[in-house]
Amino acid sequence: MDVLLPHQEGFQNFVASMGTSLTLGQVYLLKRFSPQVTMLYDADAAGVQATLRGLDLFLEQGVRVKVISLPQGYDPDTFIQDKGQEALSRLLSQALPLIEWRFLLAKNRFDMKEIEGKIAIAEDLLPTMAKERNLIRQRERIRWLSQELSLEEEILWIELKKIRSGRPFSKESLKVGSRPSNLLLKAEASLIQLLLKDESLIPLVQEKLSPADFVHPEYRKIAQAIFDLGAREEPLSPARIMDQLKDPTLSQILTSLLMEKKEYPRKEKVLNDLIKAIRDNKLRLEYERLEGEIREVLEKKGAIGQEKRARYLELLKYFRGS
Repeated sequence: MDVLLPHQEGFQNFVASMGTSLTLGQVYLLKRFSPQVTMLYDADAAGVQATLRGLDLFLEQGVRVKVISLPQGYDPDTFIQDKGQEALSRLLSQALPLIEWRFLLAKNRFDMKEIEGKIAIAEDLLPTMAKERNLIRQRERIRWLSQELSLEEEILWIELKKIRSGRPFSKESLKVGSRPSNLLLKAEASLIQLLLKDESLIPLVQEKLSPADFVHPEYRKIAQAIFDLGAREEPLSPARIMDQLKDPTLSQILTSLLMEKKEYPRKEKVLNDLIKAIRDNKLRLEYERLEGEIREVLEKKGAIGQEKRARYLELLKYFRGS
């Protein structure tokens, strides 16, 4: 009835998996008909958490998958009878990509305010992300998870590559990556304060840094707002920045930065030192990522690409000489 009634109401692409265990054969069959699948679950279905792991089969076969749950106590049959066809259409339009759906489930199980909770969420999601075949989509998902968890993107990439190569997930590296040094955070804050005092410096900073180079997620968003206003040549007033941010928390952080009284007698030197500190952190993360990749290749007795080798040696020379 969960398939028949939706068909009677015009949902011609409804099928039932007949049980909670998704099989590779079913994935192959569905892939012949559609590049995207939406999984509809009962809210109280047994083993949903385990079943969601089975959805990784779709990613492995290049099929985009979304997930949605029915309200508590409903199945497709009773939902249509009670709520109607339009209600089911609206519900299906709210389906989330698999990674976002799993993230919501993980947020309910782990405390994101604690580093151990962030690590647990990353440990839960990264194996699924590793099975995404579309590299563009995978890169966007890693960037999204980095922002959600306030963890450095490069560290997540290192862990993702470990999972791909069959090596165990490393909780310690995420702990290190999630705690940028106080000096680095002060450098990011000071650079933003310097730009707020003198907007003529924005083009100089943009030549060497992008908002993505900021480790602190809130500072990254504030830097993005400042750069956007600078690109449009709009006055850099606090009110305009806050309007650009549209976030009370970020506005409070901006206000606290503005309230700090700092003088920079040697502005040019301070600016260059701050840019170097932030840029060096980015290069160091890239260096550590390349070092991990090269170690994996050597362990497998494979060949290292010339471009990767050259970049690694370039960074090695830079840090040894700095």
